[in-house]
Amino acid sequence: LLQHSRSAMEFKSIHKSWGQPHDESALKSRASSSNLTGLMRIGKTRANRSVTLPQVNKRLQSLEKDYRKLLACVCRKLSVPVALIQNMAASKIGKGVSELVAAGCTDTGKYLALFPIEIKHAVGANEQILQNILEISQTLQKFSQQPSTSSLDIMRALHTITHCLEGAPHLYFDNHTTQILSWWLPQFIEILSVVLLLSDTNTDGSSQILKDNNTVESYFNCYRANIVIVVYLLTGAYLVDQSLTTRIQEIEKDIAAKELYCATQLEEKTKKITSSIRKRLHSACKDCSDFSIPKDQPLAGRVKKAPHQIRSWKDIYESLPPVSSTSAYLFTLDIPQELCIHLGMDLPDPSVRSPSLTFAAPHPLHTLLEKVSKIGHTLESVRNYWPISFSDSDSRLLTRTALVVAADAEQLCKLEVVPFAVPESWDNWLVYTTLLRTFLDYVILLIVRKAPKSQAEDILGKMIVQTRFMNQLAKIEAAEECIFPV
Repeated sequence: LLQHSRSAMEFKSIHKSWGQPHDESALKSRASSSNLTGLMRIGKTRANRSVTLPQVNKRLQSLEKDYRKLLACVCRKLSVPVALIQNMAASKIGKGVSELVAAGCTDTGKYLALFPIEIKHAVGANEQILQNILEISQTLQKFSQQPSTSSLDIMRALHTITHCLEGAPHLYFDNHTTQILSWWLPQFIEILSVVLLLSDTNTDGSSQILKDNNTVESYFNCYRANIVIVVYLLTGAYLVDQSLTTRIQEIEKDIAAKELYCATQLEEKTKKITSSIRKRLHSACKDCSDFSIPKDQPLAGRVKKAPHQIRSWKDIYESLPPVSSTSAYLFTLDIPQELCIHLGMDLPDPSVRSPSLTFAAPHPLHTLLEKVSKIGHTLESVRNYWPISFSDSDSRLLTRTALVVAADAEQLCKLEVVPFAVPESWDNWLVYTTLLRTFLDYVILLIVRKAPKSQAEDILGKMIVQTRFMNQLAKIEAAEECIFPV
C-alpha cells in the first residue's frame, strides 16, 4: 500500500486547505480531487476481503477493553476517580444522558439541564465542541445503518470535527479538554475506518456500499456507550462532583474582603518562598559547584512496558491488526499536524513496527516539577488571553480554566511519593501549594468582577514567575545529594 501511495508529507499538503473556511462548492471541488484519492488509498487495504473481515472482527473483540484502559489512564491524569464515572453512569443523571444519546439528541442545553446549576461554571467553551461531537455521532450512526454512504460525506465528517477543534484556541491551554479529546477522537477515527474497510466502492467512486452492517453497528454501539462518558467529562461535571465549583459561591459572598486577603497572602508568601529558597541556594552553591537533578533514574530503574499496558492511543495503535492500523494511519494524515501532535495522535508509519524498548522511570521530583511547569504555561495563556472588554464567553472560558488549574493544584497536594530529601524544600513546597490555592481564589475574584487587563497581567505575572522559581528546588535537592550520596 505504502509503495503505491504518495508520501505522508505530500498527502498532507494536498489537504492543507481543508483547515480553512470553505463554501459547499469549494468543499466538493477539493474533495473530488484530493480526498477521494485518500479513500482510494484506504480502499486498497480491503482488497482481500477474506483477510480484512477476520482482522476487523478481531479488533472488535478488544475495542471496548482497550478504551476502558485508556480511560483509566486519562482519569489518573485528571485526578478523577474511575468510581466517580461508574457512579455517574448508574445515577439518574447518567441514565438521562444515556437516553438523550440513544434518542439522537444534539441539543447541548438538554444535556446541561440534567446536571446541577453549577455546571455553567465548569463547561466553559466546551459546549461548542460537545455540540459538534453529538452531531457528528449522529452522522456515524447513519453510516452504520444505511446501505451506502457518499464518499464525500465520510471525509466531510472528519474535516467537520478537525475544523471545530482548530477553531477552539482554549484547547491548547486546557489540559483536561485535551486529555478528554485524546480519548474520544481515536474512537471516532476507528469507526470511520471500519465503515470503509467493510465497504466496496461503486463504479464511479462516489459511494461506499456497506457489506456488513452488523459488524459496523457493533462497533458503533461501543462508541455510543462511551459518548455518555464524553458528555460527563466535557461538560466538566466531574469538577462539580468534586466540589470545586463551591469555591465560586463562597468567594462571591464578600468579594472586597476576600480580594484584600488574597492580595496580602500573595505578597507575603511569595516573599517568604523567594527568601527561603535564595538563602538555601546560596548555601548549596558553596557546597557543590555542579548540580542537576537527573531526569531519569539509573539504569537499574529501567522497566519494560508490559505487553498490554496502555498509556496513550499510540499503545493501542501498535497492537491493532495490520488493516486497522493502516486505515487509521491514513485518516490521521488528513488531520492538521499541530492538532495531531497536541492530542498525541502523531502515529508512526504502520509499515515500520517499533520494537518493544525499555524506558527509564522518571525521577519523582522531575515529574512533580513538570506538572508545576504545565500550570505555569496555563497561567501564561490566561494572562495573554485576558480580555480588555469581557463577554459572557470570556467569563465562562476563564472560569473553567481556573477550575481546571484548581483541580491540578489539588493533585499537587496529593503526592504518591514525597520527592524531597531536604527539609527546607518540603517546607517551601507546602507554602507554595497553599499559595496556589489562595491565588486561584484571587483569579476567580478577578473574573467575577471583570478586572482590568493591566491588573490581571500584574497578578498573574507574579504567580507565573513564582511558579518558574520553584524549579530551583531541583538544584537544592541535587546539591544535598552531592554532599550526602544516597
